[in-house]
Amino acid sequence: MIETVNEKELSGLRNKSKDSPVWGAYLPTGKRKILRMLVALGLGHGAMKTFLENIWLSDDATTPVDIIYGEGSTRFKLRLHPRDSGTESRILFSSRTRDRDEIQWLRNHLKQGDTFLDIGANVGYYTIWAVALGAARVIAVEPNPNAFERLTFNVLANGFEGRVIKECVAIGTSAGNAVLSIPGSSIGGGKLGVVENPREQFQVQQLGLASLLESYEIDRVDMMKIDIEGMEAAVLLPFFKDAPSELWPKAVVIEHISQEEWEHDILDYMLEIGYRKLAKTRSNTLLKLNE
Repeated sequence: MIETVNEKELSGLRNKSKDSPVWGAYLPTGKRKILRMLVALGLGHGAMKTFLENIWLSDDATTPVDIIYGEGSTRFKLRLHPRDSGTESRILFSSRTRDRDEIQWLRNHLKQGDTFLDIGANVGYYTIWAVALGAARVIAVEPNPNAFERLTFNVLANGFEGRVIKECVAIGTSAGNAVLSIPGSSIGGGKLGVVENPREQFQVQQLGLASLLESYEIDRVDMMKIDIEGMEAAVLLPFFKDAPSELWPKAVVIEHISQEEWEHDILDYMLEIGYRKLAKTRSNTLLKLNE
């Protein structure tokens, strides 16, 4: 059955986040506290990481956990649900900062007062980092209502609501309605379209990227992170062809894991129109627009 998410329900999700127990209600205690200490000591990698995760999940794993996360002087609050989210599990059980090279890229290129665009924001990991590092405005887009609720909570927990615009919509090739299918056991990895035996399906609103920016009168994007499960090329190609170059993001983090699903190699196209590839990690390619 496909669920329809309307504006009233979205308002309910936002209010639910506001009405949730305040951050700190689920601080780790007992066994959880010990496991967090072991992760902090550097044991959260390889087989040991899996071992620590299995111990955690063997207990009451449906209860979320509240943690302080970050590096050095950049610290912030997160509420994580490791049972049904691969992203949240990796944040919680890894001793290394999640997407460490990409976060360092943000440190190096994001300036105080910048505008950051987070397409496929999930539970808000990049959004929270961007604000914590000085972004004055973040547009966080996440079509999955369950992930959107968690994103909303994490933004509110840090007092960042005045700097984050949240949209529970899908960025696609046209305006209208679309089906978002959640294929596996994790709330992440949602794909537009119908798939076999999905965990959940939602009917969501779909917008083009240029329309999203126009609706908020955004005239400059300093950095963009885009991770939309193989739709990156389909969304970005018409955007770069039709939008004025002044609106092109100055720096981009684009997930390339689903590159085989692209009808066109958007990375090659971006190099042709003036971007430089500065780095490539296991999951993402990092580009900067020539000035």
